[in-house]
Amino acid sequence: MHWLIARTALGLLALGAMSHPLLNSVPQPPAHTTVTPPVVTAPASQTSQEWTFQIDEPTLTREVNAWAAGQPLVQTSVGTARLKDLSVELRNSQLVVRGTADAGWMSAPVDATASATVQTGRVLVQVHEAHIDGVDLPEVARRELDQQLQDQLDQSLATNHVAVRSVRVGDGKLVVSGTRQ
Repeated sequence: MHWLIARTALGLLALGAMSHPLLNSVPQPPAHTTVTPPVVTAPASQTSQEWTFQIDEPTLTREVNAWAAGQPLVQTSVGTARLKDLSVELRNSQLVVRGTADAGWMSAPVDATASATVQTGRVLVQVHEAHIDGVDLPEVARRELDQQLQDQLDQSLATNHVAVRSVRVGDGKLVVSGTRQ
């Protein structure tokens, strides 16, 4: 029963935590978000721009909670479920999201831990742990969560035409840098 809620809840949680800020194309960045102005580094035949995205824990926590509050209730086998009271920690090269999956008559704590690396201009995401009510999600559900995160992040960065050079998670910040072409 918890697994069904967890699979749906952590999928929504992960998409909001990792992809929503990168999809943000609003001209004015949210408070505490720093977007470095593009700097042209023009090779002979093509124009490229340095691109950096940075967001801190309080801002990401607010955005993830706003995103979760705006999502429709998710239908599960035990009724509808919603994520709430989410918090984000960006420490030691890991993104940790904690919160509650509320299924009306039942609430359970949820958490997920993920990391990101760069390979050939692409951010690779890996969910190391995901739990609901302290119980590990089955491997198949964790892999699905990995794939959902990866697909959403790939789509976001492809839309921005970014070749990623680095991703850093730590000291309360998530920083992605690369070249926009």
